[in-house]
Amino acid sequence: MREFDLPAVAGRPGGRRDLVATGEQLAAPHPGEQRVQGVGQPLGGMPVEPQPRDISREPLPQVVAQAAHPPGLGVELGARQVAGRSQGHDPGHVLGARLEAPLLAGSAPRIVKEPLTQAERDVVYAARSFESFRRDFSLDVASLLYAVLQQRDRIKNEEANYQRLSDLSRRNEALAEAGRMTDVQVDQARQQELSSKNALVLQQQRYTDLLDDFKLFLGLPIETDLSLDQSELDRLVEMGIQEIELDSAALERLALEQRLDYQTTRDRLEDAGRRVRVTADRLRADLDVTVGANASTIEGRPFGIRSEELLWSLGVSYDLPIQRVAERNAYRSALIAQRAAQRAVDESGDSIRVRVRDDQRQLRSTLETYSIQTVGVELAERRVESANLNLEAGRASTRDLLETQDDLVAAQNAVTSALIDFYLARLDLYRDLELLRVTEEGIVVPDTIPLPRGEALAP
Repeated sequence: MREFDLPAVAGRPGGRRDLVATGEQLAAPHPGEQRVQGVGQPLGGMPVEPQPRDISREPLPQVVAQAAHPPGLGVELGARQVAGRSQGHDPGHVLGARLEAPLLAGSAPRIVKEPLTQAERDVVYAARSFESFRRDFSLDVASLLYAVLQQRDRIKNEEANYQRLSDLSRRNEALAEAGRMTDVQVDQARQQELSSKNALVLQQQRYTDLLDDFKLFLGLPIETDLSLDQSELDRLVEMGIQEIELDSAALERLALEQRLDYQTTRDRLEDAGRRVRVTADRLRADLDVTVGANASTIEGRPFGIRSEELLWSLGVSYDLPIQRVAERNAYRSALIAQRAAQRAVDESGDSIRVRVRDDQRQLRSTLETYSIQTVGVELAERRVESANLNLEAGRASTRDLLETQDDLVAAQNAVTSALIDFYLARLDLYRDLELLRVTEEGIVVPDTIPLPRGEALAP
């Protein structure tokens, strides 16, 4: 690197040009340059002994102004107070200013603004990430809530089953005392009653465990008395199950348009392209121009500049793009990162398509399961009623009635599980389509699914 520095002094009597060597830092120096101010010797003359001064009464040097500069443009302002008399001058202040600007590498506006551009985009990425977290967290809360409500429904079904078995056990004991039933059937009913009571105890323990896990997930104290609205399941039953007419290709395009994480992945590809341009710019030649000026002021007059001591400088520096090993490696790394970002976009798009297809299959599966289990509950209820009538008429045994009651409990639990699975699968689909909205009231589900072509599918 070669530098040209052209100092000059304006207003000197007789045209004398002096350059004063310095001994204290005036302001923040430019990288590779040291600037100081003090008392030394004029060029072209004999050394001059400095006049003695009272250091104990001299104030400390201080920088009163300094401006940080962005890449590509440097601005520096500095000031220092001097005291005592030196070479016939009155004490005062020394002011300095320096301006530096690149003309080739690093001079393009998009290169200079790149840090700001990337910082602004990072804020957008963080906002998208937080919004995705809110939706995922809301779905996790809904899943845990429905798990607790489902367990509470199991307890209700088991309590009803235990009550039926208790009634059956007492009736069989009465029939056995009258000689109309064997002791074997009485013991079968009694044993099944005890098994149901044990199952009820286990279901209640499972409910308290799930409730504690739910409070722990929400960050609530474990001793908090949390009461859940059991009517939420009744509301789901009243809403019923509505089949969604799904156009797989359209939903995939909608997901690619709406997904926040996919938008961030594509934007990061643009970021990688900009980094390639920035690193390529560093391979160009460097050509910088520097303008600086120093001036002394009169004591008591901060802006009273001595025109005869105004020093200015103009400098030009250039660096040919010959030794650019580090810059070349950075450029190649940026190219590799850009290709990796392109692969990340492709992979993210494929993952979203697969996830949407899985959600559709899960939604259809849970819908069919719910329909099957609904019919199963109806059959189990008819079987229990029929077995009771046949047992009273003496055409069925106690074992037949016990089996039908067990099947009824299993069917009731299965239909509740299928109902919850359907609504959770529906929420998963809307989440993967980026259609969920989280408000202060909770999760908002749209009434229709907008499609890219302007159509709409009713859920």
